[in-house]
Amino acid sequence: MKSLSSFVSQHKPFLRWWLMFTSLCVGAYIALSNGLIQRFLEVDLTNISLVILGIFTLFTIITGIDTYRVEKPGAFKGVCDRAKVGWFFSDALMTIGMLGTVVGFIMMLEGDITAAKTALASMSKGMGVALYTTAAGVACGLLLKIQLFNLNMCLEELDSDPVSCTCKK
Repeated sequence: MKSLSSFVSQHKPFLRWWLMFTSLCVGAYIALSNGLIQRFLEVDLTNISLVILGIFTLFTIITGIDTYRVEKPGAFKGVCDRAKVGWFFSDALMTIGMLGTVVGFIMMLEGDITAAKTALASMSKGMGVALYTTAAGVACGLLLKIQLFNLNMCLEELDSDPVSCTCKK
């Protein structure tokens, strides 16, 4: 039992990331089995949500690898540099989601105003793009920030001098 407790204390940041990652996987499975992901892809005609999910997946994996590697000698500087890029992309995900909102509203307003049915159908498509891309951007940006916060806590613990820690956002 002593070896298990030492392993847990040694890899606590990675285990926190792993718990979040497995929770994300379970959530993705539930969303996939209930058709939510399919709905996302059908409604978002611009595929902006797909780009957001791709960037989020990539940086989730990078953050997990860095959280595991951070305690190895010589890895601190490289992990700090990638964490800065991760913070940038966590904000960029939200910005891309807002861009999707603008695109969706533009699509909504492009409808033929003379035909009421056409206009309403066009509006609903645009609103769907706007809302789904915003939701994807905000959710993925927030989840990536939580992972990066976990990584930064570990980096700050390893760097006892807060002035020299280059990982601050």
